[in-house]
Amino acid sequence: MRFLSGVAAICTFALYIYRLYTVIHCMSRHPDDFPSHVDRVVWSVLAVIVPLGIGAYLYDLGSRKNPIQLMFLVPFTGVVLSVGYVMLKIWPRSTNFQFDFLGM
Repeated sequence: MRFLSGVAAICTFALYIYRLYTVIHCMSRHPDDFPSHVDRVVWSVLAVIVPLGIGAYLYDLGSRKNPIQLMFLVPFTGVVLSVGYVMLKIWPRSTNFQFDFLGM
């Protein structure tokens, strides 16, 4: 369990670094690169507010047209798998709730 917590913590830290990188990239671009002068601020706020780096990934998809971003996908997958493991394996045992319909 400690290993899984460590993996989730490292992945979450990597996602924060990715968000910071995206905000810096967005704010350092020239305003003429965006259709409107408000778009730069909107993308930056979106990257900061939406959790787990999803807003930053949307900026990569929408503004930079960069569909595959390993700096996002690897840590995001680690966090999702860690949370999924906790939800399906540890949480039912700690609450004594039976997930019979899942075959567990």
